[in-house]
Amino acid sequence: MPRDGTLRTERHPWRREVLGWVAAGLLAGTSYGWADDAELEAGQASSRYPEYTFDDELPTETVVVPGASSGVFYERHQFGQGLLGRWRTDYLNYGWRDYENYRLNTTPYSRNYDVFGNYIAEGYEIYSLEEWRTRAPLVGSLQTKGRFFENWLRHLVIADDAYGEWSTRLMVGDHIRTTFTPLTLDMASFNGIRFDAISARDQQLTLLVSRVSDPIRLSGAYLTGRGASSNVSDGVYLVGGHWESNLSDAVVLGASYVNLYRFDSQRGFRANSRKGLAPQNTVPQQVIVRFEDDSPDDDDDGGGAVVYDLSARVTLAASASDSAEGRSGVEMAPSAATLSTGSLQTARYAEATGFYRDDSGTERSNYVDYTFDVPEDAVRIVFSALVANDYKISIRQSHRYITDAVRGSYENRETEFTVIRRAEGNVTDLSNRGVVTFEYGLATGVEVLGVNGRIKVPGFDGHGELVRSINHYQYPTLLGTRSRFDDVAGYLVLRREWSRFSVGGEVFTIGPRFTSYNPHPDDANRPLGEVFYFNESRETLYRNAGTVTNNPLFALVDDNDNMLYNETPDNWLVLGLPAEGSIFPCFDLDKDGHPDTNRNRNQYADSEEPFLMYWADPEDLYFGDDLNNNALTDAWEDDELPNYPYYKDERGLHLLVGFNPVPGVTFTAGRYRVRQTAAAGHNRVSYGHLDVGRTFAGKLRCRWRHETKDVEDDISNDYYRYLLRETVGGYTRTYFADALDYRNSLVNRGLVEARYQPFGRWLIEGRFRYELNQQREDGTQDDDRIDYLGGVLRSEYSWRWRALTFTPKAKILFRARSRDSQSAPTLKALQAFPILRVDWRLTRHSQLRLGLQGLPGLADQRQDWVDPTNDSEQSTWTFMWFSENEYEGYRIGTEIGLMRQRIDYDVPARKDVDYDRFFVRVNSAVGSVVR
Repeated sequence: MPRDGTLRTERHPWRREVLGWVAAGLLAGTSYGWADDAELEAGQASSRYPEYTFDDELPTETVVVPGASSGVFYERHQFGQGLLGRWRTDYLNYGWRDYENYRLNTTPYSRNYDVFGNYIAEGYEIYSLEEWRTRAPLVGSLQTKGRFFENWLRHLVIADDAYGEWSTRLMVGDHIRTTFTPLTLDMASFNGIRFDAISARDQQLTLLVSRVSDPIRLSGAYLTGRGASSNVSDGVYLVGGHWESNLSDAVVLGASYVNLYRFDSQRGFRANSRKGLAPQNTVPQQVIVRFEDDSPDDDDDGGGAVVYDLSARVTLAASASDSAEGRSGVEMAPSAATLSTGSLQTARYAEATGFYRDDSGTERSNYVDYTFDVPEDAVRIVFSALVANDYKISIRQSHRYITDAVRGSYENRETEFTVIRRAEGNVTDLSNRGVVTFEYGLATGVEVLGVNGRIKVPGFDGHGELVRSINHYQYPTLLGTRSRFDDVAGYLVLRREWSRFSVGGEVFTIGPRFTSYNPHPDDANRPLGEVFYFNESRETLYRNAGTVTNNPLFALVDDNDNMLYNETPDNWLVLGLPAEGSIFPCFDLDKDGHPDTNRNRNQYADSEEPFLMYWADPEDLYFGDDLNNNALTDAWEDDELPNYPYYKDERGLHLLVGFNPVPGVTFTAGRYRVRQTAAAGHNRVSYGHLDVGRTFAGKLRCRWRHETKDVEDDISNDYYRYLLRETVGGYTRTYFADALDYRNSLVNRGLVEARYQPFGRWLIEGRFRYELNQQREDGTQDDDRIDYLGGVLRSEYSWRWRALTFTPKAKILFRARSRDSQSAPTLKALQAFPILRVDWRLTRHSQLRLGLQGLPGLADQRQDWVDPTNDSEQSTWTFMWFSENEYEGYRIGTEIGLMRQRIDYDVPARKDVDYDRFFVRVNSAVGSVVR
């Protein structure tokens, strides 16, 4: 007010007009913020929609990852030119370069988005409050303080030095990305000591040592205390080394050695060898040999495990006065035989075929168990079995664990079954009848030795490795004899390119007993890694019955299907749950450790949430290679298998040729033949890829990617998916079996997409996805056809007037999946909705954002022809105040808002949804905040 007491005339009368517009229209804010205006006026892309949004497809080229371990390249094949090798990570050496810690370690932040899906900043959520009216029967008042509300610390110590032409690093850390080669060692989170050295003559060396069975991982609970200690008398050590030499600018040769062995500190230095030691206090009382069908899914063929005879020769320890040569041997027959419900016993043989259901209703493989009572002075047991057909032989023991030697008290304990032999192929006519011999022992160590090389010159690239693994076992007494088995794995990839042509090929094999052939299998009966038995239960880092077990699992090659910014393997456990840092295969193109399909990290997929669903589409509308023919894009598979470049128990050959007649057009043709060694499956594919891309007048971009392939694939590639469950309130791990819909098929599949931007603030996008699977009758399936069709069309326009920015949007989504042999489709749904948005910049640091999805007379429509109870009309509006401030060097983004949603179902029997949601979110950012 002026000093003369008169009221000063308002300098901005237009603000009243703006308020009237907002109150009357209740329009919803734009996807562009005030900070984007200069970019938009210059005709540049808005930072509101960075390159990692769904505008892009899956990663289809080599990705250089900044912020991950320095200089590491994660290579994925390009569509239409892809090789069967799924993963290849380059050797890491920190001799001359500093170790760059995981981005989620050093600065624990991720990309944050507001309720409209707008990118805010890179930081982390520290507080949230939500009030729902009503959300019954679920709770409606939610408040969270993030774990970064308190201090954060990850331990990593580095000492560097130099001598002459050598530079070295010595590191001790909890989570160190460590890779030798894809077949020898690839760990997302090595915990231990690492030494790196590199010379000016391109000689590189890495040495490792870790007590993998009992590591110390400090967490926030120890930040203000004295730390933690872990003292044990026995355990498992990991030691290893890798050497590489650049023989020239084009040729690299390397060698690796890794040893995972069991130690016992109560025994001498010489006894603790690289082969490892059997655990004490595990003298077998009984040994159980189990025979199962190695292909239980093929129970119709009657070709399961057939056992004619089983005997054992037991070697007894020599007396004190005798030498080792004085040991005696006795023949033993089983003391008991146990058959599962579905197994068969005849006068000549026993047979286990297919599955049975136990008392809990769980489906399990039929089995025949033989029990041998073992003398306490035994030092060796060799079994001889006369078997036939498709058998799998496993073995375990029961023993007395002495709990008090003075009082003579003990407990009866059992180890887990360990696979020791498998039949080659899937024989069903008894033609492979023969004697199989094998020796009993507990796992004591694994050795892996390999050589690798690479040749790279202009126009030519070749790389490969050859690796041998040796698994060591010992009969579990002090004088117990040792046994072992070994296998090999290797691959060679060659590629030659000219200006318009390219040729390539790969040959590979990974034996069924390679490295981790003898683990305790998971629920799907898949080997995961090597298991070492402990009488005293130990913590296990990988999925099992719990986090503490007598049979912990250790892996040299992790299951880490999404490798970018992932400091923990996919199958790590923390308190019985998947580790928070684990990423399961999905869109994570922004590489922040969280799926792009759920950017606000709640219990709903973005494709199902108001406003967010404009950019987020269901997964089946995206396109990528499906080389193992299980109807899931390979880049999204979580198979719970080690990240070997090829599947274990498979060998194969792949040849391809590419042709680029004109810019923007690529044709690739190829043929690959894969067969299993121990199992009997095969995967034979002949294919052709066409990739056409064109830009017209700089405004219209079109692309068509098509694949035709002739498939014969009966190898089951099952997988897991992490699905959002509203009733659970988070992700649920769900197992999916391969339906084997490509046993014998002619498949046409592809994606057509277009992006049209007539001028800077108007964008139209369209995408059409198809897959037509013509199944042919071949004795395992009938003539049939499976079709999938899906399409999406969206458009938005942005208009700015003074401090207001208006953006109307619209989206139509259709998906259908059908099978000729079924009268009704399995999927047929349509969704169409409009969105109106408006942003009003109040001050430099704050603005109002409003949104409306579904308008009067033009509702958010959902139509489901498969399940009509989903038919509905919806409307959602959101009002939010957003501010950006700086505090103590941090950027703080604050959201306070109210959301109301109404869902009117067409079916009267289904209850309509009507709720209000009040929310408060505060984000602390390490970078800038998009306003």
